[in-house]
Amino acid sequence: MVFSQVRVPPGKFGLERLFAGTRHACLFFNDPRNRWYLDQQNDIGHLIDKTIDTQKPSRIIYYGSSMGGTAALHAGLSRRDGDIHAFGAELLTGQPGSQSLEHGISAQTADFLSLETLAEANTPHSVHLYYGGFDGTDAANVARAADNLSQTYIHLLASTHASHDHLYSRNVIRQLIKTFDRDPQTLLVPKSLLLDADLASLSAFGRLWETFSKGETLQLDELKALPIFNSNPGLQWLYAEAVSQNGDVTKAAHLLEHLDQAIEAQPVWRTLPKRWRKQIPLRRADMLLDAGYRSQAAHVLEDAFVRFSADDRMRSLAKRAGFSKAEKPTD
Repeated sequence: MVFSQVRVPPGKFGLERLFAGTRHACLFFNDPRNRWYLDQQNDIGHLIDKTIDTQKPSRIIYYGSSMGGTAALHAGLSRRDGDIHAFGAELLTGQPGSQSLEHGISAQTADFLSLETLAEANTPHSVHLYYGGFDGTDAANVARAADNLSQTYIHLLASTHASHDHLYSRNVIRQLIKTFDRDPQTLLVPKSLLLDADLASLSAFGRLWETFSKGETLQLDELKALPIFNSNPGLQWLYAEAVSQNGDVTKAAHLLEHLDQAIEAQPVWRTLPKRWRKQIPLRRADMLLDAGYRSQAAHVLEDAFVRFSADDRMRSLAKRAGFSKAEKPTD
C-alpha cells in the first residue's frame, strides 16, 4: 500500500517507478489536492479491503514519505494488519513550520488519529519510522514518537525531511524494498546515515523551529548551547536565520557561507538532496541583496547556477542581482 507525497498530479502516483522494478503487488494512493488524504479514510479502507479480497496477499506493507508517510502510518495503525515504513510522518498535523500547515492543514483534525490514539494502537506488526534529524519538524516528531510510540522502531537519520530521496540516492531504499526482510539498521550503518543525537536536543530543536516559524524571536545562546549544534547543519541554518531575525543580515549571510562550505566538505552532508543544499546559497544571496550587496549576491548566484539546476527562485534572485545565467555578474 503505497501513499503518494505532495505535488503528484492527478493520474500519477508517487514512487510508482520505484516499485515498478519489484515483484510486489502494489495498490497506489494519491491525494492530488495535497490535503493529507483528509476525508478519504473510508474510501481508502474500502479499496484496501477490496484489494486484499482480490489479491489475498500473504503479507501487507504500508509505505509512504511525508504526506504519504503520515497516511501510511495512520492507515497501518488503524487497520493493524501489516508492517509500516513511514518517512517523515507528522504525528501532529498543522504545527508551525510543517509541510501540512504549508498546505493549509490545521492542527490535529478529527479525520486523523490523535497522538493518544496512535500511542494506544498496539499493532502486532513492525512499525518503522524514519526521520531526518536536520529538519526541525522531523526533529519535533522524533521526540513525539520516542515519548508516545513505544512499539515503533525509530530510525534517526543524518538527513533532511526529504530523507527518502536521500536514502534512495545512497542505494538504501532499493535494498530495503527488495524483500522488506532486512533490518533497516544494517543498511543504514555502513552508509554512516544514522544520526547520534540526544532526544532532549532534538526536542529543543523542534520547539525552536516551531517558535521561529510563528515569527517569534529566538535566543541565540539557547540555539548555540544545544549539544547537537556543531553536528547538525539544519540547526546551524536556523541559527543563521535567528541572527538575521535579530537584525544582523550581513553576519547571517556570512554564517550561511561557512555552512555551505562545511556541507560540501563533509562526506555525508554533501550527499544530502540537492534541492535542500541549494536553498542555502539562495538564502544567502537573498540576505546579501537585502543588505545591499548586489555584486556579492550575483557571484553567489553565479556559482549556484554552476552547482545546481536552475529554478524559478534562482532566476528571480538573479534578476534582482542584475544578471542572467549567461551573463557575468556586474555591480
